[in-house]
Amino acid sequence: MNEDQIRQFELIQQIISRMANNSFLVKGWSLTLVAAIFAVAAQGNTWGLVWTALLPAFVFWGLDAFYLRQERLFRHLYDDAIISQSVSFSMNTRRYEYQELYWDVARRRAIWPLHIVILITIVIVGGLKSSMFSVNRITEKHPDSQVNKTITSNCPAPVVIVREVPMMTSDMSHNKDDKVMKVYQHTKHCKHSHN
Repeated sequence: MNEDQIRQFELIQQIISRMANNSFLVKGWSLTLVAAIFAVAAQGNTWGLVWTALLPAFVFWGLDAFYLRQERLFRHLYDDAIISQSVSFSMNTRRYEYQELYWDVARRRAIWPLHIVILITIVIVGGLKSSMFSVNRITEKHPDSQVNKTITSNCPAPVVIVREVPMMTSDMSHNKDDKVMKVYQHTKHCKHSHN
């Protein structure tokens, strides 16, 4: 094996290593960004924001598949360079693209388990928090409703909301100028458990 062949093998190996490193970084960025979106949603109690994590999760899955595909294409190039023992320094991998289809690479075990777990987590957290948010909104709009009676709060100090409502007389009529203050307990920021 001459010096040119060794140099060619080294170049291809460097590209393969770079693609493998990029794939690893993409996985890390995917986890970090989704966790950051969860943290922002939890801090602002805006759980609808969790659903926006689906976009970067799919984008990073695609990027991960792209880098793994590139790595595998250069591995084919490396194998051919060893077999042919010719030195061309060509990094053209087009002739191997039919062997590594993008969708097939995206479904490889090196990629899909992590990204599927991330997507399932987003769906579970988004679904649970969205349903709790809906219950809170019903409770907020209809404080005397049946929903309000079936929810118990674990809050040490509920928030009190005071609203002005028209005062009713004994004959069920009311004067717009006569108002009475009605107090509702509001526990929007608390965890609820269903009885």
